[in-house]
Amino acid sequence: MKSFARVFASAVLLITYVLVTPARQQEATPKQTQPKQTWKIARDYDKAKDRTKLELEPIPVTRVKDVRILLGMQTYFAGEKPETPLDRFIFSLSFFTKSLEPFADSTLSLQVDGKPIDVGPMTFAGKVELKDEIGLVYGIPLSGEELSKIANARRVEMRIGNLQFMLREEQINAILDFRRQAMSK
Repeated sequence: MKSFARVFASAVLLITYVLVTPARQQEATPKQTQPKQTWKIARDYDKAKDRTKLELEPIPVTRVKDVRILLGMQTYFAGEKPETPLDRFIFSLSFFTKSLEPFADSTLSLQVDGKPIDVGPMTFAGKVELKDEIGLVYGIPLSGEELSKIANARRVEMRIGNLQFMLREEQINAILDFRRQAMSK
């Protein structure tokens, strides 16, 4: 449970990052001027703790109704490189809007290439009020198998609360890149 508490402390850092990231500018950039890779994966080694944090920094997913959705991922491992394959990842979704309240039912439903994956309810990590929007951050642990299914998919559909959306090829590629970096020795 302590590690899960640390993960959600990291989710608060995710909120802070989103506040200072020009996500609106990224969304407004015309498609033809965006580089092929628009995501960033950060690797932070803490020498004092001999522990590495690997993080897919929040990337825009879509806008549903008046809700702007971003996703992020992170994992931790001992040392500078994983000694064994990692099997625990935190998947986060951030929702920015003027009117959304925390979900009464935060169950994340996934359809991966048409097959359902039951990952369960996401944990509400916090609410942040911005000038004109409210940010709600949720996280859920994924196994290596669940992450691999998403990373290798052609089509990923998600539903949480009354919001349903699909990941584009770019977001799936970002998850695949994160998985490759997490699995590389």
